[in-house]
Amino acid sequence: HPGGAVSGTVVAQSSGSIVIPLANIMVGIERTSDHDWWFTCSGTNGQYLYEGLAYDDYKVWARSDSRCGSTQSYMREYWQEASDWNSATTLHLNATTPNHSSIDFTLEPGGTISGHVYEEDGVTPVVDVTVNVFLHDYDRVGSSQTDAQGFYQIGGLAPDNDYKVEVWS
Repeated sequence: HPGGAVSGTVVAQSSGSIVIPLANIMVGIERTSDHDWWFTCSGTNGQYLYEGLAYDDYKVWARSDSRCGSTQSYMREYWQEASDWNSATTLHLNATTPNHSSIDFTLEPGGTISGHVYEEDGVTPVVDVTVNVFLHDYDRVGSSQTDAQGFYQIGGLAPDNDYKVEVWS
């Protein structure tokens, strides 16, 4: 089956002409027709590549996420410099233009939600469960796995929003 690719670079927003590449940032590629999505992680130079995408329409975003080993707290950004799905630019992958490069992101720092998950006794930590953060009850904006102490931390959250935290065991 023919397929396409998306690639680019993720950097931190900075003042002046200094470019700071961001490693371990999740880059999501989301199909517009059904919202199925896949991800890759940026490398040490901030570059990423996702290959093998079916010809279709996609929106691409980047954010901090522990699944990529990120300990940073950068807010999700959609391509092209958009803060939400509706403002994002759609990529059209087809036989004529199967590959899209220079799908770049400049991320801004965000806030963090952290805590612990315990058994009903309030003392015993719950290990290796997924904690998700949602905006508007349906838009997952971050997730993390609890560690050996039941601790989780989810960063990259935009200020001035109400979030819902949900634990999946």
